[in-house]
Amino acid sequence: MTDADVELQAPPPTLRVMTYNTHGCVGTDGVRALERIADVLRACDADVIGLQEIDVGRTRSGGLDQAEAIAVRLGMSHVFGAALYDGRGHYGNAVLSRHPIEHVRTEKLPTWRAVSEPRCFVHTRVAAPGGELDVVVTHFGLGPIERMGQARHVAAEIERTSSPHTVLLGDFNCGRGSIAYRRLTTSLADAQQLGRPGYVCATYPSWRPILRIDHVLVGAGLEVLAAEVPNKGLVREASDHLPVVVSVRRARAVERARGRLA
Repeated sequence: MTDADVELQAPPPTLRVMTYNTHGCVGTDGVRALERIADVLRACDADVIGLQEIDVGRTRSGGLDQAEAIAVRLGMSHVFGAALYDGRGHYGNAVLSRHPIEHVRTEKLPTWRAVSEPRCFVHTRVAAPGGELDVVVTHFGLGPIERMGQARHVAAEIERTSSPHTVLLGDFNCGRGSIAYRRLTTSLADAQQLGRPGYVCATYPSWRPILRIDHVLVGAGLEVLAAEVPNKGLVREASDHLPVVVSVRRARAVERARGRLA
């Protein structure tokens, strides 16, 4: 066996990715406590984190940049993408990473009505061990019609990059039976289903979860090793959502080669 053969057979590095709707760092007790969110993230020990409902400079959060404050506490880099700016600060999604991170773009998503809450996606590229990872974080609206349009918009962004090493992290506000979910899973796979076949966990509301509306979807170039929804202790109080944590690695070169020969 040559050194090249050994290199092909060595497993690629594992990466833990996570999605979490922080509810603006307001817990189920009605208290805004950023440190509590940071404690949950620290316990989950993810390398790449997608956060929804993050305040930056908003009056209600005391003008704090929540994305930066959380990143500093965890010793991570971060990118923030604003869905809303209304004169009282920004509100949107963030990506945190232990590895170098590049902001590709933030784009607003279409809404159904003028009164709908603004939504966006944040597209980043992480210089992860073993190769670059495209990470897209989003948060869809409450109406099924607008979610349908938002899913098409995000799917078009992912298909534009054509990267098999893509992770989509988000609160879709819908489950497997929705058109939005089905549109996104035409090109991406549901990590919870791959990581825990036959057993997937609801994420909302955190104190008594009955709905699975928070999702991690992965491209064909990634192998899902495990998936979990932490639901004990502090995580039930820190936000009204539970996080989803997934362990992935790049598909082995030897396995890709076998696929070509089959």
